[in-house]
Amino acid sequence: MSNLEEAERYLRASWKLTQDGVVAGHLCHLYKRIHKIGLAIEMCRMAVYRMPLSGQLALSEYKTEMDAAQKNLDHLTGGAAKSKNAGEVAEEAIRERTFKLPRLLRGTESAEFFVLVASDGKSKAFKVEDVKFIRGSDKAKTFGKELKSIDFNVPAPSDVPTRFVRRGMLNCYENNGCSFVLLDPTSVHSLN
Repeated sequence: MSNLEEAERYLRASWKLTQDGVVAGHLCHLYKRIHKIGLAIEMCRMAVYRMPLSGQLALSEYKTEMDAAQKNLDHLTGGAAKSKNAGEVAEEAIRERTFKLPRLLRGTESAEFFVLVASDGKSKAFKVEDVKFIRGSDKAKTFGKELKSIDFNVPAPSDVPTRFVRRGMLNCYENNGCSFVLLDPTSVHSLN
């Protein structure tokens, strides 16, 4: 419908939530169309890397979507030689799901949590509404409330109240402090 600003809001929120290759491909195309070349290249790389993990694609659609993303990437970068390798792109995807926290405890501890993220329909971003401990260190368990302060940087694209649940790991290390890493949505297959 050529409402590119609204499309970007929805696609950006979808990417932040799913890191799905098809969504990255659409963002790649959108950014290319509005001449945001740096963002287009970034999302084309993500599309090529994440497309094989997409649950949205039928086998018959996979090649078409992958070829389109690769063609856009090659056009934007001047050829495959300038493309980053899969390891670098994978690290970027993980960095997008990693959030630094202050040192919460001494030693090395970890725990898994569910975070309920919500938008009231009025604000422009999602906020952590609730946290639930799943398993892990009893010492780390008590710091679930600290996760409520994280800004996951997920835009709320509409005025409709929305909630979603994400699963993540709180990791604290003696020398590096603590971080919370949202698990890759493609790797979460159960609630326990």
